[in-house]
Amino acid sequence: MDFPGHFEQIFQQLNYQRLHGQLCDCVIVVGNRHFKAHRSVLAACSTHFRALFSVAEGDQTMNMIQLDSEVVTAEAFAALIDMMYTSTLMLGESNVMDVLLAASHLHLNSVVKACKHYLTTRTLPMSPSSERAQEQSARMQRSFMLQQLGLSIVSSALSSSQSAEEPTAPMSSSMRSSLDQRTPFPMRR
Repeated sequence: MDFPGHFEQIFQQLNYQRLHGQLCDCVIVVGNRHFKAHRSVLAACSTHFRALFSVAEGDQTMNMIQLDSEVVTAEAFAALIDMMYTSTLMLGESNVMDVLLAASHLHLNSVVKACKHYLTTRTLPMSPSSERAQEQSARMQRSFMLQQLGLSIVSSALSSSQSAEEPTAPMSSSMRSSLDQRTPFPMRR
């Protein structure tokens, strides 16, 4: 006997628990923001978190994970954690590059593909490179260099399993223009 809507109801309850800090077993720190979450949800969505939590299984000091805020911004992580719990990603011109960089770093491959699709289906006006676009480009280059140099423990641990994945290419400055409009971009589980 099937129970239609069961998974949706479960995730609604998990999201309610996350938003109210109930039964959460980890805190993700990005800059000065703290995000309470469930390890099992993060690990089910992200191979980065799965590897991190698997290596530290039983280690109570791993209840608080700090992410590099130059690679993963608090705003991008807020959008990503909402997506993990709700299957909906709020993606817009103003956040697509930050979300793409964060999703790439956290190995959220379906989000990376969605961001690439979003960028390729949008006709963005040509404009001179802004300071924000240069900052995002520098962050992408830094993340790429860290991964290439092997300074990211999780990236190196996952490199053999991720070798079949397509790499994330830096985007042109015309693709990084900042518009204030946000568009819901649904992601299905």
